[in-house]
Amino acid sequence: MAFSQYRQSHPDVAGMLSIRDLYGFSATIFAMGVFIALGSRLAPGGETIIDVSTGRLMIDHCEGQQHDIRQYTASQLKRIWVDRMIVIDDGSDRLKIMTYAAPSLRNAAVEVMGTLLWGDGAVVRRRAPNNLAYCGVMLLVVEPPERVGGAGS
Repeated sequence: MAFSQYRQSHPDVAGMLSIRDLYGFSATIFAMGVFIALGSRLAPGGETIIDVSTGRLMIDHCEGQQHDIRQYTASQLKRIWVDRMIVIDDGSDRLKIMTYAAPSLRNAAVEVMGTLLWGDGAVVRRRAPNNLAYCGVMLLVVEPPERVGGAGS
């Protein structure tokens, strides 16, 4: 029995569903599936593993389809700062991680990284003006002891 015949024989269902409604519902479900599938592949943020010890820093960072592993020694890095994310500056490239982490977590991570990398002589500054930062102010910057006074470059 065709759907139209069923509707005629059951008048209580006549106003409830039509073929157009069913197509619209299936198109909506399909679109939601596509958005969920694309959203999970293009979602911001990702896993970041930070391995820091005295004089050495290793970052294993996954974001979307990119997987990036970087290793630094204390002498290679110019500074690490917190803006809207953690930025690790080696002078030639800036690695940006933990964009969607809580600000207090980013601040704590940078202080621990800087202290372990450069020891007790690490220079920690808060709200340091700098043109490299997104809003012109680094919320927290940690530099090696020999770079004292170099936060503005």
